[in-house]
Amino acid sequence: MCICTHAYFAVGCSEDKRTAPTYSDTTPPAAVHNLATAPAAEDRVTIYWTAPGDDGSVGQASHYDLRYSLTRITETFWDFTTIVASCPEPVPAGQMQHLEISGLGLGKWYFGLKTADEVPNWSDLSNIATATIGDTIASSAIHDLEIFSFDETSATLIWTAPGDDGDIGQAAEYDLRYDFGPISEENWAAAHRVQGVPRPGSVDTNEFFTINDLETGRAYFVGIKTLDDRSNASELSNVVSVTPAQDNLPPGQVLDLNATNAIGHSVSLTWTSPGDNGYVGLALEYDLRYSEAQITEDSWNEATRVHDVFQPGVAGREEAYIVHNLELETPYFFAIKTADDELNWSEMSNVVSATTIALAKLTHSLRRVGAREGCWSPNGNNLVFQADYTDQYSQELYRIPTNGGEPTRLSDESGGALRPA
Repeated sequence: MCICTHAYFAVGCSEDKRTAPTYSDTTPPAAVHNLATAPAAEDRVTIYWTAPGDDGSVGQASHYDLRYSLTRITETFWDFTTIVASCPEPVPAGQMQHLEISGLGLGKWYFGLKTADEVPNWSDLSNIATATIGDTIASSAIHDLEIFSFDETSATLIWTAPGDDGDIGQAAEYDLRYDFGPISEENWAAAHRVQGVPRPGSVDTNEFFTINDLETGRAYFVGIKTLDDRSNASELSNVVSVTPAQDNLPPGQVLDLNATNAIGHSVSLTWTSPGDNGYVGLALEYDLRYSEAQITEDSWNEATRVHDVFQPGVAGREEAYIVHNLELETPYFFAIKTADDELNWSEMSNVVSATTIALAKLTHSLRRVGAREGCWSPNGNNLVFQADYTDQYSQELYRIPTNGGEPTRLSDESGGALRPA
């Protein structure tokens, strides 16, 4: 009779009929610490790891218990996870192993692994690897939904387009809804969905949409969500309210009209565009006027109107305009009013003044060719030009205030810099 025993240090075989000494194996395999996933494709994920040993990181273990779940895997919730039935047998310690798991649904999956020896002694839980099947990233929530304008039976909305994944890419669909009371995530499903909303535009573009057939005098609350091509929905936007009625609300008063410079026969003005209704929406037109005398509401009609002023931009945009054909060495006063499409006129803005001055030389050069390619800033405050201002063999770019002063060098290129814009 031959009695063989497997102990941690030795395997013995003896003809001695006495009971051979036995050794208890209490050392489990080491925990796997490099469990990882390859990029997921369709419904499958490939899992990779390095085989541990039978005893710690030595030898060859007996079997694996690989599991996955749509919720995070921990020791506490290990028994509630799904077991992979076709897990491979362990290979000698230190070798790489992999397994492809298929049939997974959309979502973020978590994977964990334990290893056992022949006793079995079980290792600790491995690190947790993750893989995402399909697109689970929703668009960013819209935070700037506004009432652009309204009348007796309709309301026009404006907002900024988010992306497909957060603020990246182009989303697939808007879900615009209204109700007769405040809208929240809890009652979103019961709100009335508006049909015919166009597909989202590119990220950061202004979106406009008009809801028609509204009841005059009734309050409406409006919110919007964005969906991507996997129907991942964003969080609810800010909620706005409107009561359709005749528009008697004028645009807001311009309070920051400013004369930035007065050179030659021109004066540059800047201000912030108000809205259609107060400081929301888009107004219809500006009435910009100037006079050599102080402008007041009583003298408004005597002031000279500028007839080629552009249409107002969206509320809050910085506006800039240059008034031409003025007399030299003359003080002028400027003011502006704004009208909406119902010809409700705002109050007169703050009044600013500026005195035109004769033309002055702003630039010079070391060579007869002089400074070249002058380019004005949009608000007329600065001039950018190219010149050999300090080196007659290399032209660089400079900026100088329109009201004079020393130029600031903007470029430092070995071959020079040309053609500012």
